[in-house]
Amino acid sequence: MTWWLTTLGIGGFLGGFATLVARMSSGDDEEDDDPGRGAVV
Repeated sequence: MTWWLTTLGIGGFLGGFATLVARMSSGDDEEDDDPGRGAVV
């Protein structure tokens, strides 16, 4: 029972990290006219 829980945890971590890296944009498609404006809500 422990091996599949460990596998699920490591797989979830790696999957989440891969999703984060894949969703990071290079900045070409966003509006970068004022990069110092901080958080926009």
